[in-house]
Amino acid sequence: MAVLELGVLRGGSLRLWRDYFRKGTIVGLDRARVAVDDPERRIQIYQGSQDDTALLTRIAREHAPAGFDLIIDDASHVAALTRRSFWHLFEHHLKPGGLYVIEDWGMGYWSDWPDGAAATRASAWPAIFGAVGRRLRRKGGDVHRLRAEGRLEKGLEDVEFATLEWVAWYNGRRLLEPLGYVPPAEFEQAYHDRQAAPAAPAVLT
Repeated sequence: MAVLELGVLRGGSLRLWRDYFRKGTIVGLDRARVAVDDPERRIQIYQGSQDDTALLTRIAREHAPAGFDLIIDDASHVAALTRRSFWHLFEHHLKPGGLYVIEDWGMGYWSDWPDGAAATRASAWPAIFGAVGRRLRRKGGDVHRLRAEGRLEKGLEDVEFATLEWVAWYNGRRLLEPLGYVPPAEFEQAYHDRQAAPAAPAVLT
């Protein structure tokens, strides 16, 4: 079991993964220098930015040449940085069937966060991760059809579809206070509509 966590703060979660996966490889990355109590020396921590793809590749080659089983991004919560590390790690250093978890995705919509400020400017987060969200929402929507057709069976696939259904609700249909109590999917569509709308002509007075 090979685990990579981006953004580790004081390293508490790394100790948790070390204790949970008794024979696992536990690796962390943080912008700050982090030291943890690890007598067994099973935790490896690198200092650097999550969007440094060369560093990410080096970490993978040194500790998970076959790919990581689990990657957790709890780092910047900034869309551009998250996007860069996501696509690089997902495409090159995540095992087939592995899990990639992005913590606090909703922070991208907060008005006091770099990508938020929805009241004064459009959020960059929907534009950057919109394709991923739309893909998950489509898959989640298929759950109802497959269930009605009796094609869902209990087991791993059923769990995966149930997870996608929850993700589809969480990312597309739940009401968010920072967005004015509208679903993220509706907010995202409004964002794209504003981008496509022609600019209003200037009025001279």
